[in-house]
Amino acid sequence: MQISEWYNYFENDVPNTKKLQKYLQGEIDLLHLIDKRMSDFEYKKLQNV
Repeated sequence: MQISEWYNYFENDVPNTKKLQKYLQGEIDLLHLIDKRMSDFEYKKLQNV
């Protein structure tokens, strides 16, 4: 599942509370950070070949 689909699922199906939104945004930011780190890592790995 793509991150955007995951986000839309929660946006549409979970009760909309500020606390939950804040939590989800934190989780999504974390996923983006991990994704970026992994991309950077893969890129560097390719450069070293």
